[in-house]
Amino acid sequence: FRTQHGRDLPRKTNDAGLREKVFRFGHDGRVAMLRDVYTLIRKLDPNLIIGSNGSGYYDRLIDTPETLNEFATYYSSEAKSPHYQSFKAKLMWSLDKPYQMHTYGSYQTMQPGNAIGTWVDWNLIPARYMEISAAMLSAHSGRLVIGTNLTPDGSLFDGQIEAMRPALTAVRAREPWLAGLRSVPNIALVYDAASEHVMRVKNQSDDLNILAETRGLHDALFDGSFHFDLVNAADLK
Repeated sequence: FRTQHGRDLPRKTNDAGLREKVFRFGHDGRVAMLRDVYTLIRKLDPNLIIGSNGSGYYDRLIDTPETLNEFATYYSSEAKSPHYQSFKAKLMWSLDKPYQMHTYGSYQTMQPGNAIGTWVDWNLIPARYMEISAAMLSAHSGRLVIGTNLTPDGSLFDGQIEAMRPALTAVRAREPWLAGLRSVPNIALVYDAASEHVMRVKNQSDDLNILAETRGLHDALFDGSFHFDLVNAADLK
């Protein structure tokens, strides 16, 4: 950063122009790293399936080049609570590739609609909660990835695998009804990634962003049992 801009990388700044330089510096490093990794993987085996955390969901927000985006076989992101799973599922469903979603490896607290979890505990998400996540994502044509953490010696326990059976059995039972599924919504909620990018550059507060506003509208419609889709502003026809 010093070589490019003649100063040290700042920890924090109110200068919008400098914030843009910091954003672009990190962005260029991320793009270069992913391009190197994707290119290497394709050389090793062109048939390998490739995805990266946040692929598709964040690409327009962080200006991922189309040439890099083409490497991804499917889009991928994390989501934990049912509200957030619905939000991300609706957004990624509107894109041009299949997608998957990762849940926590385990839950520490389970307040209604707001489970708080971690990737580091060894207890597994309760089967009934996994079924909720599976239903949420299969209804939006997504794939649920269930996380479980290995013990230090790498052991997996039969009880952990068995706990996944109810959720995956429910998905299999729904499969005949989900093939070729199309949504016919009454409402479209539009998310504008370009506006989100401008807000993030000009404001240091995470509370001042289009994504939070869009999520708030989503949650209100979700709780009201409205039939709606979430679409990207760039995809409006």
